[in-house]
Amino acid sequence: MTVHHWLDLDGVADLFNALATRHSAITHRDLDSLPDKLVTTYVRDLLSTGDVLPQRYEEVERLPRWADHVLAQAPAEHQQIVSPFAHWYVIRRHRDRARRGQGFAASSLARTRSLIQRPLELLAWLDDEGLTLADLNQHSLDRWLSQGKRHRRDIRVFLHWAERHKLTARDFDVPRRRVEQPSVFIEDEERLQQLRRCVGDETLPLATRVVGSLVLLLGLKSARSSDSPPAT
Repeated sequence: MTVHHWLDLDGVADLFNALATRHSAITHRDLDSLPDKLVTTYVRDLLSTGDVLPQRYEEVERLPRWADHVLAQAPAEHQQIVSPFAHWYVIRRHRDRARRGQGFAASSLARTRSLIQRPLELLAWLDDEGLTLADLNQHSLDRWLSQGKRHRRDIRVFLHWAERHKLTARDFDVPRRRVEQPSVFIEDEERLQQLRRCVGDETLPLATRVVGSLVLLLGLKSARSSDSPPAT
């Protein structure tokens, strides 16, 4: 029923026919050139599961398009500054980590997006203040940090990069984002029940059972067990 459902969708039969009649091996780049539709994502997952295509992290591969969309909404002079940082520093490092098999978590992807958004936010604020990035000093930076949420502290990565590329002449002091401490705890009996499920419930994915057991036994953070934030 599921196969018939997919084949009845608009464009699926034509896509499969085009792939089947190719005279060369199918690559991820071939699928990247197709419209970004649910059908294409399904076919990619199907081919990867069947080892026709190598596994890759699609969330990471979508980051360049997301970054281009965000950058396109900024003034041209801001794009010129942030685009190299976004593509050749942040996204490249995240992609390299994924290719080395180090994995990633949703929290890491959110942080990666924040690393790209915060410079654009800072540059817009500097424009409002009648300043340039070269004019930024510690006092102005502290004012900007105090006027926003804690995720503004992610700007420290961009400022270190900007200093290395001679876009600023100062070494700024930016507090690191604090890791929130747990405030909700479960009772020992509930913890034991969850652990028994991780060990014995074969309906759960193996990765979920392993990570769940490590969290329940050793208190590891689920995000840390599969990923860590980009190095700063």
